[in-house]
Amino acid sequence: MFRNGTRIYCVYVIVLGIFIGALFAVVSPGIYKLSAILLFVLLFFGYKNRKNSISYAFVAAALFLHHCLLAKIVFDKSVDADSLTPFIINAGFFYAPVLPDPITPVLAVLTLAYYFISYNGGTISLLVGGKIFTTFLITSLVSGGVYFFRQLSIERERFYQANLTDPLTGLYTFTYAVKIGQDLLDHGNKLIVMIMNIDNFKNINDTYGYFIGNKVLIQFAGYLRDAVCHEAVVARLGGDDFIVMIKQDDATTLSVDGLIDKLNKREYITDSDLDSVHLAFSYGVAIQDKGTVVDIQELINVAEKDIYCNKTSQGIGVAIYNGNEILDASFYDLVHVLAQKDMYTYVHSLHVACYGASLAKCWGLNKKQVAEVFLAGWLHDVGKIAIPNEILRKPGKLTEKEYDLIKRHVEYGMNILLSFDVSEVVRQAVITHHERYDGLGYPYGRSQQDIPLAGRILAIADTYSAMTVKRVYRRKLSQAEGLTELKRQEGRQFDPELVETFIDMLTEKHFQVQT
Repeated sequence: MFRNGTRIYCVYVIVLGIFIGALFAVVSPGIYKLSAILLFVLLFFGYKNRKNSISYAFVAAALFLHHCLLAKIVFDKSVDADSLTPFIINAGFFYAPVLPDPITPVLAVLTLAYYFISYNGGTISLLVGGKIFTTFLITSLVSGGVYFFRQLSIERERFYQANLTDPLTGLYTFTYAVKIGQDLLDHGNKLIVMIMNIDNFKNINDTYGYFIGNKVLIQFAGYLRDAVCHEAVVARLGGDDFIVMIKQDDATTLSVDGLIDKLNKREYITDSDLDSVHLAFSYGVAIQDKGTVVDIQELINVAEKDIYCNKTSQGIGVAIYNGNEILDASFYDLVHVLAQKDMYTYVHSLHVACYGASLAKCWGLNKKQVAEVFLAGWLHDVGKIAIPNEILRKPGKLTEKEYDLIKRHVEYGMNILLSFDVSEVVRQAVITHHERYDGLGYPYGRSQQDIPLAGRILAIADTYSAMTVKRVYRRKLSQAEGLTELKRQEGRQFDPELVETFIDMLTEKHFQVQT
């Protein structure tokens, strides 16, 4: 089956061949017949390149040859005036489809109308004027019609592509992928259907904004496309869901494990002010044995059930920098709730845990004490689970009432931790991480050594992370700016000796957070 474009191309070549054949028959032998053939070649290649500006060069050369041939016919009087007319009037059918605009073909063909006057001895009669007007009218109608049809074809192609490809990621649409998958099954192929979902993607949008969220989606789609290469069909189901259909045959080297391994190694760049991030994703798989034809929707349903089972059985494992501290499994659900509540607070807590543990090590605390600081860092903001999102994510300055509510997250956090088995060191660190060295902090107004060491450590880690982790509505500070601010507040907000140790720790590059 020929597509419409192929049929039109064939019609153009056939009609052009007839026109050139007639012209070839009436021109003088030798170079003029060769010029007629060359005219066919120029218009042929002009049509092939009609979407490019080079088509104007082909038309200019063809028009020159056309003039030469008509001048020779008029000079030799090899045909009468009526026989000459088709070689001028019909020219619009061959120049208009070649040029991308509707005006130039009309002007080009009108120059050929000069030979009506030339054949008539240089005078303009009513008959000659009628032929010139007819040439203009026919060429205008043909040129306008070609331009309209071309624009209609472009819009139709856009509509067709919109049904095939997702406008954001460039992957296939779900509807088109289902059609391809069903065709593969109908031909007896063994098919693996995998549905993938980016975990907590809503929180990426909430934390970093939809523009960056879309940027991450585009990168994920690109990595997914590169990972499967030509061995699978990839489509976007919608939102943060994707589907991969792998046709299994002797030539297939792609596997589900291999695909997941490739994606797990990828990092996602948001903008110059943000660290690259890793995405966690869940997936479900359904495998169709070769030769057993089923509806593609059945396989998709199986994959959807599988992804649901995987999601409900997964915990949140967190491995940090180059230390041995790992969040205990008993806190996975609590941290998961924190991530669902606000991705920024989750990322911030990870940074606080890592900075705090590293500072505790540099201060000389033993392994058990470092682990307690690490856990306290993870849990220091769990009370924000009870704070309304509109306050947590408010871009502007908080009102006094809103700030009083934010400060209560310490109290809320302690109430939550009553249900968990944590040491007194962890509890005291969580409840005092907003105390100030000068006694102006909250909730108790403690000062200096009355604040537990773990609380003083977390105060530094918490503030530094808050300054250097970017939020949607606030620029993050550089390391140098953050350390300068800590230095400015030593002896007032922070323990001066701990600040100096923290600065030495970072400037000597003993520490690096990995998210």
